Amino acid sequence: MAESAGEVREVLYEERRHASRPFSSDCLPLSLQRSNGADKGGFLSFLSARGVSQLKEKWIRFKNPKKMRKPVSLFISPRGERVAVAAGNQVTILRKEDDYQEPCGIFTIPAPNSFYFCNCFQLGFLASDSSLVLYACGAWSESHDILGIVDDADVIYFIKANGEEITRITKRHLKISSTVIGLLAENDFEVQQSFFFTVLTSDGAFHHIEISQESSASISSVNESGLALKRQFPQNVFCFDYYPELSLLLVVGSITASGKSEGFSSEDRFDSSNSNRRTDDLHHGEQTPENRSNQPDISRMRWNLVSLSERSVPEMFKILIGNSKHQAALEFSDRYQLDRDEVLKSQWLCSNQGINDLNTFLSNIKDKAFVLSECVDKVGPSEEAVKALLAYGLQLTNFYKFSEQNNQKFGEIWDFRLARLQLLQFSDRLETFLGINMGRFSVQEYSKFRVMPIDESAIALAESGKIGALNLLFKRHPYSLAPFMLDILDAIPETIPVRTYVQLLPGRFPPRFFIREEDWVECDKMICFISNLPENQDIDNQIRTEPIVKQLLGSFWPSTAELAFWYKHRARDIDSYSGLLDNCLSLVGFACQKGVNELKQFHEDISYLHQLVYANENDAEISTSMSLVAWEQLSDYEKFRTMLDGCREENVVESLWNKAIPFMQKRSRRVSFATQEQIADGHSQVDRTRSESFLVRWLKEMSLVNKLDVCLMVIEEGCRELQSSGFFKDEVEVVDCALQCLYLFTVTDRWSTMAAILSKLPHKQDSGIFIGNLDQRCKVAEGHIEAGSLLAFYQVPKPMSYFLEAHSDEKGVKQIIRLILSKFIRQRPGRSDNEWADLWHDMQCLHEEAFTFLNLEYLLTEFCGGLLKAEKFSLARSYLKGTSSVALATEKAENLVIQAAREFFFSASSLAGSEIWKAKDCLNLFPSSRNVKAEADFIDALTVKLPNLGVTLLPMQFQQIKDPMEIIKMAIRNKAEAYLHVDELIEVAKLLGLSSLDEISGVQEAIAREAAVTGDLQLAYDLCLVLAKRGYGIIWDLCAAIARGPSLENLDTSSRKQLLGFALSHCDEESIGELLHAWKDLDMQVQCETLMTLTGIDCPSFSVQGSSVFSLPDYSIQDIVDLAKSPAVHGTDWELLLQENGKILSFAAVQLPWLLELTRKPEHCKKFTSGMIPGKQYVSVRTQVVITILSWLARNDFAPRDDLIASLVKSIIEPPVTEEEDVIGCSFLLNLVDAFSGVELIEEQLKTRENYLETCSIKNVPFRGGSCSSGSLKRRIMSVLEFIPVVDRLNKTAQFCSNHPTGAASM
Repeated sequence: MAESAGEVREVLYEERRHASRPFSSDCLPLSLQRSNGADKGGFLSFLSARGVSQLKEKWIRFKNPKKMRKPVSLFISPRGERVAVAAGNQVTILRKEDDYQEPCGIFTIPAPNSFYFCNCFQLGFLASDSSLVLYACGAWSESHDILGIVDDADVIYFIKANGEEITRITKRHLKISSTVIGLLAENDFEVQQSFFFTVLTSDGAFHHIEISQESSASISSVNESGLALKRQFPQNVFCFDYYPELSLLLVVGSITASGKSEGFSSEDRFDSSNSNRRTDDLHHGEQTPENRSNQPDISRMRWNLVSLSERSVPEMFKILIGNSKHQAALEFSDRYQLDRDEVLKSQWLCSNQGINDLNTFLSNIKDKAFVLSECVDKVGPSEEAVKALLAYGLQLTNFYKFSEQNNQKFGEIWDFRLARLQLLQFSDRLETFLGINMGRFSVQEYSKFRVMPIDESAIALAESGKIGALNLLFKRHPYSLAPFMLDILDAIPETIPVRTYVQLLPGRFPPRFFIREEDWVECDKMICFISNLPENQDIDNQIRTEPIVKQLLGSFWPSTAELAFWYKHRARDIDSYSGLLDNCLSLVGFACQKGVNELKQFHEDISYLHQLVYANENDAEISTSMSLVAWEQLSDYEKFRTMLDGCREENVVESLWNKAIPFMQKRSRRVSFATQEQIADGHSQVDRTRSESFLVRWLKEMSLVNKLDVCLMVIEEGCRELQSSGFFKDEVEVVDCALQCLYLFTVTDRWSTMAAILSKLPHKQDSGIFIGNLDQRCKVAEGHIEAGSLLAFYQVPKPMSYFLEAHSDEKGVKQIIRLILSKFIRQRPGRSDNEWADLWHDMQCLHEEAFTFLNLEYLLTEFCGGLLKAEKFSLARSYLKGTSSVALATEKAENLVIQAAREFFFSASSLAGSEIWKAKDCLNLFPSSRNVKAEADFIDALTVKLPNLGVTLLPMQFQQIKDPMEIIKMAIRNKAEAYLHVDELIEVAKLLGLSSLDEISGVQEAIAREAAVTGDLQLAYDLCLVLAKRGYGIIWDLCAAIARGPSLENLDTSSRKQLLGFALSHCDEESIGELLHAWKDLDMQVQCETLMTLTGIDCPSFSVQGSSVFSLPDYSIQDIVDLAKSPAVHGTDWELLLQENGKILSFAAVQLPWLLELTRKPEHCKKFTSGMIPGKQYVSVRTQVVITILSWLARNDFAPRDDLIASLVKSIIEPPVTEEEDVIGCSFLLNLVDAFSGVELIEEQLKTRENYLETCSIKNVPFRGGSCSSGSLKRRIMSVLEFIPVVDRLNKTAQFCSNHPTGAASM
């Protein structure tokens, strides 16, 4: 109750209970855990009177005010998001989103003990028996979800909402001595890293605390003592509150010593931005130490969190109804004049909803829409209650019949009419439910049944096998179930006999349906309205009564095709899931009785399968476990074949007569009818396999698996009564079938059975069946049977089909012939001539009956080869001459003998083995043949001549050597001086097949190389000279070695040049340079020999080979220095150069002295010889010597001195001369280092020449003086000159001079 302006306002409130928890003995102080009778003394009882007085003095000295001691404290966040309940030393934290029911965090501090007494008197005192509580005050920082709480020891704890402690602060940290009486939180939502609290102490001072959420952060505090300084703060504080909006602190306390309470307020501002109120405790009383004797046992108590909320009258009314306080709600409604309908509705909803409740509550409710919805939606606890509800609903809806006044197109009236349809549907469903359950009523089952789609209910009944109930359902709801009839019947278990639900099976025509009379609401107008409603499956099931469905859908019945399809599918399911083929047969049989004639053939197929599955004991092997689906998927022929599976020759005829032949005759008539229709439609081509009878196809398959006895029995039975048996159409078919079967057999040991099959066929004189090629085919088959038996006799078995394709595999047939002969020889050696004659006769028979494509000459060749392999040489001689039917050509006979001899020879295990003599005996069959004699010589070479040469090879070893040249090389190397037998080696090589010119040259090459290796250079030279003349280029390396080697008999310089030239013509690229240098040396040697011949000088021989140190005479070194320009200054350099180069050393020591001597003798200047310089008929010996020296210098990269070049030029242009000679001479002047000396020489010639033409010729030479700085250019010109003929060399020099006048001038 609240009083305002003299009026009293009534307040309504709602009391709600939240969390409730007991006091935990672990969390209570020791004093609180003791009973009232056991805590008489407490902690102070253990102290003396003096100690107690000292404690009191200490207490007074600290001037601590009296603290409120409460067993439970409550701390609420400003917006109520968090609530903390402190009970004992345990803090329970609750959340608003959990309706404060379950704790989200619990914080616990162990109870303090006596050990704290020494450190803090107050804490020790609080831990004594006089302590009743641990927590005094606290506050929430809602922005950070942090709780600050202070215990009686003035320790401040900061706790997260999950109960985790952040930190704790004592008075020592704050540096205060007064008691903490309050804690305020500042809720600053903008600050995220730190949170702020304000501590209020008993002296009126404020202490601001900032704490970071990081555990490592420091704690900072600021003190404000404004109130304390003003001495306005009360001594004892009972309660306080703070309003941050006004910065107003309200304190209720006692200032006087008598403890009189008074109010106190202060508007002193301090840094605080949010409100944290210290709340009163939930109890109205307070326990103090003075009345401890009346204190209850707290350990047996519980704390409860209760909230009181102000509510309005409507809200309170709803609360009373919601709490089912109906009587109070009725009184409340009467008091405040509220609608009683809500109370009645609640009473109805909370009642059992029986008949009495209907009369008491539901009938008194004014809201008809609610009443009607309850009649529709609710199901009473009994059958009578349900009927009463439905009847009451129907009674209410009777007021909404169709009339001119109620002709609205939309509105609530149509909802009532739809509700009436629902009531009618539920009433019909109730009658049906009672019928199918034999009058037993169940609320749960009926509630489910009346809203379930009728087809689902029918399917559930079908699945449970309740055929009677299903039959009743079809009778009461025929139109609703007609579209789902086939699906419902499918749900009936396949194991239920079909006769039990035969009355439910549909026929070609629908039965007559009987339903109840139509209600006034089941009219056309309602049907139009329903048709325009949006689709809703749940509502449709509840408003579509049988009359409605009849008018909407009409009479629905499946077509004959759909019925046939369903019956087939159902029969397959019955067989697949149950294996009860009897049920399948009964189902399809009933369908045929009900007019579904399209299933007659299907019924016939099932009956055939039924016969197979349920075969008698005699036909146990023929029975099958095939499913109906698999049976259907089989073609007619496959079904025919299945009927005969497992048949043997003993019962195959019986199975044919009893099952297979009747089936074949029925289906063949259908096939023939279908074929006639195809021909009539223009499809004249018909598949041959489809035109064949089932029996023919089956016999062919039996032939493939080699069941000859079965085929024999069937063909014999079919031919016995050909016209009446029905096995075959006519004689042609049976003969063709037998022939096909014969060629399909793959066995090779049943030729007698095949002949028996052929003998069972109708004879030619008995019928006219042998038309076309059948007669010929039979004869061929007889021959093939005979040929097959022969092949089997000679252990080379082949099936009948092989003979049909043998002509395309002539190679394979020949292999068979050879195999017959091989086995004939190996199985029993030493056969008689008669046995061989019989074999020849059988081979001729094979040729006539099967292998006509083979040539008789080939057969005779193979036969004679077999005779030779069997060592029947005398008998082979007679057959080699020919027989009465065929003869062999002489060449073929010789080759045959040679081949046989080779086989004997190469199979010999030693050179003295018997096979060697057999080979010779074989060759003696044709002693006068050239080819045979060559083969005999070959054998003689391998067995006689090669061993004489030191090579012993077995014939098998010789055969493994691919190149006979290897054998010749072995003969050359294996025996000392074997290479000397050149003619014999060549002869053996020819016998071994090396008869061509290149092969003979190869033999000579091998001999020459072996001779060179052994040191017989004369023989090597002779053979190399022969091979070089023949142009055998492979020997070039040996020719080069001999040409550059030591002197031999008949090996003059010309022969050396011939061998060296041949080597240059055939050598590889890497050897060209080396051979060219050798050619230069040889050419220089020829020039020197020519000069020695002209001058008669006998040059001493000299060699530096093998010498590491050699001293030249001083005059030789000086001669070289005088002839050539070199960068060396001292003679020792020349000596070192000559010692390192043997060729230069040899020429300088032997040739150069006498050549220089010739240049100094004047008589040689007038002695002429021809052919040295082109264009000049005769030159002096001195000139030729100079040219030789210059060539040697250029060849060894020495630049000649100018005076030596000038001397050569003088000898060339000395009159009488021609213009061409002047050009050649002046060209040599290009090599001068000092070009002026060349000018002087020309001027000198101009002065000495008297002839005008000679003077003009030298003037016409394009030469300008200058100095040449490129010695390499001159050396390159000299090196080119030495490799070309003299004429070409001089012409090129002149051409270079004319094309490069500048370069010539500089040179």
